[in-house]
Amino acid sequence: MVPYFCRCAAGGWGELSGPAVIEKGDLLWTDFGVVGLNLHTDTQHLGYVLREGEMDVPAGLKMCLNNSNRLQDILLTHMEPGLTGNEILANTLSEMRAEGIDGTVYTHPIGDHGHGAGPLIGRWDGQEGVPVRGDAVFTPLYVAFD
Repeated sequence: MVPYFCRCAAGGWGELSGPAVIEKGDLLWTDFGVVGLNLHTDTQHLGYVLREGEMDVPAGLKMCLNNSNRLQDILLTHMEPGLTGNEILANTLSEMRAEGIDGTVYTHPIGDHGHGAGPLIGRWDGQEGVPVRGDAVFTPLYVAFD
């Protein structure tokens, strides 16, 4: 799998294709595949390049990370065997919104390929539920939180 990189700069957000200069204040995102113990998935990482004079990441980015971590915790509390992926999604989004977090939920099972067999819990474009794969019943398995 070829790593995928994006850059958010003053000029906007876009995929990096070819030589590019990473500048101070840029937000960088990458998504690439990994295999371990014969389990296939992807991993995503986000980085920020401090601007001149900055000693720390801006407060808004820290708030986003804290909200993302809280959303992961909320999702974990709702991942109960016997519920469908869509039920878990609805329960998670309800609690997320009650806490004032603006976010989206997307998980996929990991396994013999990057997005393995089993229920999906949301998608970036499926926050009202995912037909068919979201209707599958959740059983204990390994999932990736995208």
